[in-house]
Order: sequence, then C-alpha cells, then structure tokens
Amino acid sequence: MTPLPEIGFAAALTENARNYLTTYGEYCDYPEGTEIIKQGEKDAYMYLMIDGTCEVYYRGFKGDVTVGTIKTGASFGEFSMLFNQTANANIRTTSPVKVWKIKDERFNVFEHEVPGAANTIMRELLQLMGNRLKNAGQIVVGNTITEQSDQ
Repeated sequence: MTPLPEIGFAAALTENARNYLTTYGEYCDYPEGTEIIKQGEKDAYMYLMIDGTCEVYYRGFKGDVTVGTIKTGASFGEFSMLFNQTANANIRTTSPVKVWKIKDERFNVFEHEVPGAANTIMRELLQLMGNRLKNAGQIVVGNTITEQSDQ
C-alpha cells in the first residue's frame, strides 16, 4: 500500500508513524459529483484529501448553501468519527477525488497501539476544529453585525 503523503494532519507524523497509520485505513477514488458525506447521516470515517477538490454545502430550509471547499491535504469527517455524531453538512466532489479514510474502530486500535502518534494527530485535529469554530463564530458575528446595521 502506498504510504500516506506528508500532508494535512499526517505531516506532523514521523515517516514510520505515517507508514503504520496507512495500513489502518484505505484509499478510495470518487468520480466528480459524488456525495461522500451526507448531512444528517452518521459517517464513522475520517478522510484525508490526497488529490482533488470537494465542496462543503449545507442544506437548509432556503436551499443549498456552499460553505467551503476541501482541497488536497485537508481532512474532513473528524468530528463525526471522533464523537459519533451525524454530519453537519454535505461533502460533494467537484473533480475526481482520491482520499485516504480510516474508520473510527480502526483509529481506536491505532490509538492504543501507537499512542504518541495518535496524540500528535489529535493535537492537529483539535487545532483544525478550533480554527473552524473560530471562523464560524466570526461569520455569525459578522452576519449579526450586518443584520443589525441593516435595521
């Protein structure tokens, strides 16, 4: 199996840890237009984008709203995998995509077998999720300020 490249959360790992982690997941190819994750559904995987792009969109009562783009080196599905939650948004490929994914059960085994590397991954994921929350907070505050100024 091709070892994980030194990108995204995997960049913080040693070469040996990346090689070992690779064996716990699998590579998958998706054609353009594939919904990898569906809002409101449980998905027990964390994904690392190896190649391609995806759009993140939220389906609300007013229709679909694109909220972001996922590019090579980015990860997604972490929150659902770690906390057994349903997906907050949809992830759809906008080009042919190659990802590496790991199921929650397999990540738990890796975590017990290689706690130092798993701790490094968790630190990277916490920083990523913290940045996402910060950005979401800024958007909410910006929208609130805009809405208040429109009155």
